[in-house]
Amino acid sequence: WRKDIGIKARQTMIQMGIEPTLKPISISYKFRFHRPLCGKNRNFMTQKPDLDKLIRAANDAMTAIVYIDDCQIVSSAEIKTYVNNNEKPGVEISIIILE
Repeated sequence: WRKDIGIKARQTMIQMGIEPTLKPISISYKFRFHRPLCGKNRNFMTQKPDLDKLIRAANDAMTAIVYIDDCQIVSSAEIKTYVNNNEKPGVEISIIILE
């Protein structure tokens, strides 16, 4: 899925006509996973993969595509959760280029 993030990021950057930036970045992630049958009443995904590993992989996937280096990320918010009825598993990424 790391490769998929890089592909989607590249497609989005091309569509928007944006080059990788050197500016500071604020980023948010919402990682969504299938809800296990035994966890119907759980609100939060407390199983593996670890949130920090998901973030690291996603940040690395966008290096040289969205930003030059992931050290430019100065602010982040993230959550690991289960899909709702109409959602698909995956990750929702929001990026703000700071001035």
